Amino acid sequence: MRLSSKIRPVVIACILAHMPFFAQAASDQVFSLQNNQLKNSYKHNIQLQLSDGNGVPVPGTKFWVTLTILKEGPKVTIQLPLINFVTGPYAHASFESRPTLSGGYLSTVDGFLPRHLRPTDIVYRSWLAASNNGVSSSYSFNQSPSSYPVPQAGYIVSITNAGALVVQGSASTGNIIPTGAQILLPTDISYLIQPRVRLRKNKKISKGGTNITRFAIKAENDGIRDTHLNDAFDGVAAWSWTDNSMIHDKTNNTLNAMVAIGRVKDNGELEVGKPIQLTKLPAGVEAWDTAVAINRKNKNNIVVSYGVIDHVHGGAKTYRAVSFNRGKTWHKNGPTNIQPTGSTHSFGDYRGVASDKYGNIWLLATNATNDSGTLINQPYFAVSTNGGVTFRIVYTLPLMTNTLLYDFPQFCFGGDGRGHYGLHFTADHFNTQDDEAPVVGFIPIFGHGSFGTPKTPVYLSSFLNNNYFPSITASKDGRVWFLGLPLPLGNSIGPLCTVFKSPGSLKKNYAGPWNYGYANFLNITFDAPLSASEPIRGYIYNCAQSNIYDDKRGALYQIMASQSRDFSQNMNLNFSISRDNGQTWSNPIRISNTDFGNRGFHSMALDTVRGDLYFGWYDGRHDSTYKSVEYYGGVIPAKKLNNLVKKIPYSNPKYKLGSAGTLITE
Repeated sequence: MRLSSKIRPVVIACILAHMPFFAQAASDQVFSLQNNQLKNSYKHNIQLQLSDGNGVPVPGTKFWVTLTILKEGPKVTIQLPLINFVTGPYAHASFESRPTLSGGYLSTVDGFLPRHLRPTDIVYRSWLAASNNGVSSSYSFNQSPSSYPVPQAGYIVSITNAGALVVQGSASTGNIIPTGAQILLPTDISYLIQPRVRLRKNKKISKGGTNITRFAIKAENDGIRDTHLNDAFDGVAAWSWTDNSMIHDKTNNTLNAMVAIGRVKDNGELEVGKPIQLTKLPAGVEAWDTAVAINRKNKNNIVVSYGVIDHVHGGAKTYRAVSFNRGKTWHKNGPTNIQPTGSTHSFGDYRGVASDKYGNIWLLATNATNDSGTLINQPYFAVSTNGGVTFRIVYTLPLMTNTLLYDFPQFCFGGDGRGHYGLHFTADHFNTQDDEAPVVGFIPIFGHGSFGTPKTPVYLSSFLNNNYFPSITASKDGRVWFLGLPLPLGNSIGPLCTVFKSPGSLKKNYAGPWNYGYANFLNITFDAPLSASEPIRGYIYNCAQSNIYDDKRGALYQIMASQSRDFSQNMNLNFSISRDNGQTWSNPIRISNTDFGNRGFHSMALDTVRGDLYFGWYDGRHDSTYKSVEYYGGVIPAKKLNNLVKKIPYSNPKYKLGSAGTLITE
């Protein structure tokens, strides 16, 4: 698409505070192009607005600025003029649940850069911009120089996936721009535009849509939440989700558990069978937290786990459905023989089922409360040796003395770095101060029904408040990666997700060389006002099975979601590949062919025999009112995935920590 020589209105919002900018508000002002302009050089008007440290815009603080944009083939250069502004205290909006640091940020809220001018990076491409003090305060020649105004160290200028310009502070907590007068000096930013890559086709898996916006009770908290996991093995793929498209009354707080079985055809197309409804729940009772597992020793044996929450009588039970003919019929479908303990007999989280390489079907759930009714969300691991019909508990995560609760427990299978195969697990641990850090551990697996002593779980205090909702994956040789969300300082600022690597024993060398933010930009997370994130509250940017290590190809895969605009209903689903343990990442591949109405809650599954990589997610592309989402899937066939991975240079360093934390490369 060629840019027009006419002026295009582009609106940007500043995420700052109550104090006004030192700039003239001119919402109706239009600048004329001058004669003798450079070829392919264009003027764009942008509108800036104050927002606070929570990323919430402050009304009545808009003003206009003109950008000069030069496009030469794939290269784009944007000239930012000098900009005066003043930051101030946070806005104290009614929906802001907690105070945050004074000051704020700059970010576009309307009139974003045209799509063909946006970078394609998952991590926002950024530049360092010089600063000055803004309007200097009065001083005397007799004044000590130490009391002169100190300028901001600098500004970080970024362009988001949605074409917004974002300006943050440099060398400040949370990258916040501190309170006071600011000057962003004239800055040029340049980058190359690369082709956007998407999956060729998406496949609708659900028959109808899932509508949870008209629930009579707790619509913002119930419905599509937490864990909906797919699986794949030896040419068989399976997805599970929740659905109420078959229910006439959408206000009765009911969702049913669903499953569908599919495969990749010889031509690389995804083929999915008719969805199967596993439950027929009454009004006020809903399915929650679904997962599916294909037995690694018998691919005809498929198990679906789902929770059932009773809003009428109270309580929440764990269920499972078992098929021994590849999903044609479900012979065993009902409550598991082991249920959560405690006074409420309810689960807090229900990660559900997965199969290890010996054909054991593992189940991870939680005891919501103890016998006194205190919320603990205590994870327990159960295993089935008869294909998911019955289970027995293998291990229960011990409570620590300062435990408030565990949250979002996850697990995967892999090596421990000492030649043993087993189950790696992680869970968020919230203490009584409401601080959060992951707990990790390992359960050795020696064969069908044969297990070693679980390793004492390790509390990773070095990742304090930095790994919310972790997803976990591991290699055969003992490397372990955690993908999570750091807890934001406020409601909107904070890294999108983080990656941690363990090159060996979790107990001795869990930290590895990295503890960093995979992306860092303004984004609405869990505490966004309902008016911003409805119809489904609580966007989850990474979910269970958001990262997978491919031993055969030596590649680490990640899929994550990002809002296509802050406070928007739309999300992008981005897939990326690393061949160096997460040090660097490939350009993103868009998993969804549209970002309209996507809700995320995505997962992926690797067929380790055939090599195909499958995806599943909730997608709202067919409802302009944002009231209904459908369940979608996609696949990267083995041949295509081989080609994608081969294009990435291979580097597979293994690390160990020397004395005093010295990094040693083997």
